[in-house]
Amino acid sequence: MARFDIVGQLGSLRRYARALTRDSADAEDLVHDALVRAYERRGTFRSSGNPRAWLLAILHNIFIDRMRSRRSEAARIEQAGRLAEQNMPASQDHSVRLSQVR
Repeated sequence: MARFDIVGQLGSLRRYARALTRDSADAEDLVHDALVRAYERRGTFRSSGNPRAWLLAILHNIFIDRMRSRRSEAARIEQAGRLAEQNMPASQDHSVRLSQVR
């Protein structure tokens, strides 16, 4: 892999992460995760490629993965809430009435 200046790309990564997340702490986490993934997959970088574009693509993909994961988790929580409401025991009045009917 050709060497390129990661430090020189940090400003672009941070600006893009901040634009995506609208939160500085989340943006820093996103940049960190992107750099870790870039390091882990450094063998996939083509020496003729643009390092900035490659890093920004990684950052963008991690952001999309997080958004999908959060939506999926929110849907599971919502579904669990609906199931919990459906499985609640009958109120005392209903229980008494059912006993009388039996």
